[in-house]
Amino acid sequence: MARNSGICSILGGLVAFGALTGCSGPDDSWTVTETTPTPTPTPTQANNGPSLFAGKTKRSVDKVAPVAGGTLLVTKDGYAVASDPDRDLVHVVDLAKQSVVSVPLEVDDEPGRVVEGPAGVVYVAARRGGVVAAVSTAEGTAQRLKVCTAPRGLAYDATLSRLYVACRSGVLAVMNTDSNEVTERFRLDADLRDVLISGDHLAVTRFKSAELMVVSRTGEVLRRSQPRAESITGASVTPSVAFRALGLPGGGVLVGHVDSSNTTLPSGAGAYYGAFCGGSVADVAVSAMDPYGGSDHATLTTLAGTTLGGATGPIDVALAPDGARVAMLATGNSWVANEGVGTPRPVNLWISSVNVLKSGGFNSPCGSVAGSGMGASTRTVTGEPVAVAFDASGNWIAQSREPAQLEFENGARISLAADSRFDTGFAMFHMNTGGGIACTSCHPEAGEDGHTWNFSVGPRRSQTLEGGASSRAPFHWSGDLTTFDDLVDEVMLKRMSLPASVDIHQRAALRDWIDSVPKAPTADDLDADAVERGRELFGNADLACATCHSGADFTDNLPHDVGTGAAFITPSLVDVNVRAPLFHDGCAITLEARFGPCGGGDAHGKTSALTRAQEADLVAYMQSL
Repeated sequence: MARNSGICSILGGLVAFGALTGCSGPDDSWTVTETTPTPTPTPTQANNGPSLFAGKTKRSVDKVAPVAGGTLLVTKDGYAVASDPDRDLVHVVDLAKQSVVSVPLEVDDEPGRVVEGPAGVVYVAARRGGVVAAVSTAEGTAQRLKVCTAPRGLAYDATLSRLYVACRSGVLAVMNTDSNEVTERFRLDADLRDVLISGDHLAVTRFKSAELMVVSRTGEVLRRSQPRAESITGASVTPSVAFRALGLPGGGVLVGHVDSSNTTLPSGAGAYYGAFCGGSVADVAVSAMDPYGGSDHATLTTLAGTTLGGATGPIDVALAPDGARVAMLATGNSWVANEGVGTPRPVNLWISSVNVLKSGGFNSPCGSVAGSGMGASTRTVTGEPVAVAFDASGNWIAQSREPAQLEFENGARISLAADSRFDTGFAMFHMNTGGGIACTSCHPEAGEDGHTWNFSVGPRRSQTLEGGASSRAPFHWSGDLTTFDDLVDEVMLKRMSLPASVDIHQRAALRDWIDSVPKAPTADDLDADAVERGRELFGNADLACATCHSGADFTDNLPHDVGTGAAFITPSLVDVNVRAPLFHDGCAITLEARFGPCGGGDAHGKTSALTRAQEADLVAYMQSL
């Protein structure tokens, strides 16, 4: 819906400070590593300007993880704790001594969210390691606590000595921190992201839908709502991809998310593009929500919300200890596409007053610069910033992954690691191409946003890139893009209007970085017997599931009309347990709904004779893929 001028938050006014002047880039002196990439076809799309990154390409030989945010915490006793998913380390920085101790985790743990626990302990979610690491800040050691296959959000309740863990699978686990044992496991909707203590209850977000749920301590969902849709242009949008949620003073919740377009999109040049003040198909927004809003307490009220025009996520948010200031960091604004032609780095950090935010006291993003006298400011943080926090004095600290460092509000910096993890493919995937859009806008963490887009050819659901996307050519539901090179030409150069040419080395770097992102972990608490029964059903020739869903990716990469409206490329079933809604139009809200009216009937596998128990067995098997 169109913006209500009376409920524009401080963030809207801040955008006027940070007019996007370009994409951004690595530090001036990064090293180029000459490589011999796997041959790719010669680009067919006309190039859009000077060479991307001045024609330089660097390939990291080590792991480079997608940005998840929420990886920086400052403890009450003066330690800055930074998760490093690239190196599988947790950096513990004594801010008084300016010293760094790096605590090793296991390979591919991919540490994420950090929360403070009992005195001297912080908990870190190992997003791909299936554990929560209890890190001693004084001793520099870590204890592994098995929780679920993909822990994401963490909240600690000191009164009850309980750690709440929100898992990607939908499990909300409760751990007794005195015994370090999981005492309860509640099954909520899949795709959980953050969990917060909210009075007597919990506030839990879901990643792709940006849904905020109020959950009782016994696991009952009491109410739920998305942030109110906010649009700069007045076009229809749907909130999606809740990158980060934090508790506000007084019980509210601050959610940094994306507003995805519902309007019909063309496929021509600039189809996804916006302006410096916003208006892309996936604008970054920040909303303040009241979990107990509404006269009947049946709904959640959005107190204020606005768009960070010209910014792209992933977005991280932080609150000062006294609740007075809020910081918002947009990682996508951290590279310059046209390096070497004088294009400055854009703003990527916004600072404002929480009170003005909650009261909706600023003008719309393209209005006058209201709020400059109310503590509003912007900053361009160096490097590739991925997370932000505040110290005890209310000064912000930003964490950069490349170079690995902390940058302080006074300009000081502390190095966290000396080795470089710059990777051209990673940068291309996350960078703002110039109009408030990036690959990660629709494919957060190299997955997908759960949104069904309205194109001139019909509805098309975003597809995941996790688990080796380049092997699943041809691309798009209709298979209209034959090669990865075609995908770069059509989407990045044309629809996203990247103002630079991309050579074959950079295309190979982008492809290979995407392919380095592993598949999602399988679902939690699966019944092994049900999985095995489902496996047998899946392979049954009469049922014919494996006829099209074949091979390591469970796809033959061929078009088939299975009664769902047209001939579409067989989608991979890898990670299907976290990919709902399903089908090209998103009509199946769950895996179970695949057997419902929109599933194509017996044209889509001969499933009509299955019992409900057999359907459940097939679902269990697909959740294990």
